[in-house]
Amino acid sequence: MWSHRWPLVVVPALVVAAAVALWLAGPLQPDRGADEPADAAFPQREPRLVPTAGRDAASFGVHHDWGEATPTGVAARFGDTPVFFGLFVHFPFEDADYALLDRAAAELVEADAALPLTVEPHEGLDTVTDGALDELTSWLETWNSRGLPVLVRFAHEMNGGWYAWGQRPEEYVVAFRRAAEAVRAAPTSEIMWAPNEGGGYPFPGGDYNAVPGDPGFDLLDTDGDGELTQSDDPYAPYYPGDDYVDRVGLTVYHFGEAWPWGDNVVPEDGKFLDKILGTYDGTEGDQKAVPDFHAEYARDRDLPMMVAETSSLYNVDREGPDGGELAIKSAWLEQIFADDLLDELPALDALVWFAVRKPESEIDDELISWGLTHDDEILEAFHDAVPAWLRFVDGRGGPA
Repeated sequence: MWSHRWPLVVVPALVVAAAVALWLAGPLQPDRGADEPADAAFPQREPRLVPTAGRDAASFGVHHDWGEATPTGVAARFGDTPVFFGLFVHFPFEDADYALLDRAAAELVEADAALPLTVEPHEGLDTVTDGALDELTSWLETWNSRGLPVLVRFAHEMNGGWYAWGQRPEEYVVAFRRAAEAVRAAPTSEIMWAPNEGGGYPFPGGDYNAVPGDPGFDLLDTDGDGELTQSDDPYAPYYPGDDYVDRVGLTVYHFGEAWPWGDNVVPEDGKFLDKILGTYDGTEGDQKAVPDFHAEYARDRDLPMMVAETSSLYNVDREGPDGGELAIKSAWLEQIFADDLLDELPALDALVWFAVRKPESEIDDELISWGLTHDDEILEAFHDAVPAWLRFVDGRGGPA
């Protein structure tokens, strides 16, 4: 059917260079051989748990381009501060990650926001070594002590074949459990298990799709027919167990009408909820074999659920529908911010919008606008759609 991948959000070179220069010059520089980052001229807050909105609310978050704006700048554009600001990094950390990580941590403490940190072992799960995990614990302990709660999304979308850690259930579960121990060794950090929504599984076409004979293939073939198809469970083989999961997340995008993606299409009514509940049957095909993610992995396990990435595709390089990008974004906002959404998804605790404008490798590197704040009319549509149950740092959203 289809595949997509979410590469590291790239910070422009000049921004990285400036950040590295500041980092090297100041007290934030960690010693690569030290057990933890150096303490710093760093905004201080009391240690805080990862925010939980409660049963009658859900928090808003954003994945923005850290090279273009600070959290304070993003908040000014939205008119309120999102509770979560996401960041994608390689794992083990690479040299360019350190300056960005410490800068982001300082800015988030200043904003009273929390960090969903997506760690991506792009060289494979065998790079998740004890040393790398010890370093992760050390950084988490330091950030937590300074007042920044961190929600680690480890090796996300593992049920797809577009990442090196994808569709390797045995290796993945072992690595996740080890990562959970490392994350929980820090005082106010949690770990989140977060697959891609299962419509279109097993998402053929990725560089790492499982084939018969691969280790763990029998675990993926949940219906025992010798093949990996939409009839197989896209979640269960990858679940590391209740003892190792603090929260669950799900990637839920509107990519268009049907694979191959790239055309600009207004979302079908009800698509967002149907994708989560396993009740989707529309232009992308009959996907009712997909389990109800919310019921099985959040509500029935009493775990808070985050829609860890969501947005609606607008291809800058192709013709749009009547109303253009505004029509597409408005329709998706109306679905994800429906007044009665928490009646259908009572365990939903947060939604995080992917707001980066970037070329997509799965669509011939055509430029995709995923954001909300770049256009005044789209931003107004966002404000109009915000329900009373949506939570920001300063309180609830919704009509004044």
